[in-house]
Amino acid sequence: MGSHQIALTFDDGPHPDSTSQLLELLKKCNVPSTHFLLGKQVEKFPNIFQLLKSSGQKIGSHSFSHLNGWQTNHEVYFEDFSKGNLLINSSIFRPPYGKITNRQWRFIQSANPELKCCQFNFMPGDFDDKVDTQLLKDRMYQVRGGDIIVLHDRPDCWDKYSPFLEQWIIDIRNRGLEFVFL
Repeated sequence: MGSHQIALTFDDGPHPDSTSQLLELLKKCNVPSTHFLLGKQVEKFPNIFQLLKSSGQKIGSHSFSHLNGWQTNHEVYFEDFSKGNLLINSSIFRPPYGKITNRQWRFIQSANPELKCCQFNFMPGDFDDKVDTQLLKDRMYQVRGGDIIVLHDRPDCWDKYSPFLEQWIIDIRNRGLEFVFL
């Protein structure tokens, strides 16, 4: 990714109360984004998953049930990854919480050599109860070229960033930054 590019990513979807609204806004603003999905959400909401797949946005796996790799038995972690990836069928993966051990990654990649691990470097905290809309907005305006931003595709998070996301996109583009897929 170049120094004048940023990647906007969303974890934990799909969700019937946020995904379609989010996709509408991204389409309106012509913003490419990458969505790291949970298998349990895909299983619960197959129609929303199909909507996401047909949207033109990029889709990645975020496991089945959002286990922390640093706190999970390796076998359990592998099974959870495999179950999620079977449903999502993607060549990119973001470990939940960004936490995966070297052993877990080596095992996963040995079974999926084309798979790429996609981390992030900018998490403004939309999921945090202590972060309100204004604080989230302030943090989002600190983004710089080269950043990989992670927001969450959940109603509680959407409620925080939806009031300003469209204007933020306009302002970021006016700063000379380009949105790209991961």
